[in-house]
Amino acid sequence: MIEIITVTKNDYYGLVNTVLSTESLRMAKSTHQTIIDGSSNHQSRLIQKFILGKEGISYYYQEPKGIAQAFNYGIKKTNKKWIWFLNGGDMCKQGMNIELFISLFKKTSADMVIFETKNRQNIIKRPPMYLMWPPFPVWIPHPSTIIRRSLLVDNYGFNEKYKIAMDAEFWLRVLSKDAVADIISIPIVKFTTGGVSSDLVNLSAEGKYIIQKNISLILKLWLKNLLNIIYIYCKFWKISRKK
Repeated sequence: MIEIITVTKNDYYGLVNTVLSTESLRMAKSTHQTIIDGSSNHQSRLIQKFILGKEGISYYYQEPKGIAQAFNYGIKKTNKKWIWFLNGGDMCKQGMNIELFISLFKKTSADMVIFETKNRQNIIKRPPMYLMWPPFPVWIPHPSTIIRRSLLVDNYGFNEKYKIAMDAEFWLRVLSKDAVADIISIPIVKFTTGGVSSDLVNLSAEGKYIIQKNISLILKLWLKNLLNIIYIYCKFWKISRKK
């Protein structure tokens, strides 16, 4: 039902931690894992030796051309209904109730399910609900967001011109249309800092460009949300007056 796409480049030990963390899910036959490797020859050989004989894992080597392209390559290599981008170094939370976890995807009609993420010590906090849509500032974590493959395919996957903020651009693009998200307050990932997504300078530059390019859409969505809040407040105010 779920494909875990793991992109890695010259981080053998991080990849080992990721693969070990997903073992219980793979053994329960609920997920399959695809590794997209852009490592040097030496590290690629180490990775292939490590995963040899492990159940529920496929391996593909791809010349490193950016995370977005690796994500899109992984999407093409699977036909599972749901896709979970869990990169090398990030780890699936141990002690998960696998039966409950899988049942959520059997029952939901949403296009994406957003869980919570932990860093070394704490659960990463979400913004207040009125700041969630549109998703700027970026708060949706790709390591703990599981997406219908059809949503990715129908919207042409990730924009490969972005090196870091490709997920932010995707969230804005699909959630500005009619994509539906379930938000569940259960942490499923332990996020490792220090990867390419931690490059705040480039992330900020790409984020600013995305905002500038879509400023009219973002303002329109914020205004729409504000009007909805005012409408709901007025409606409840009238009801309370009648009582």
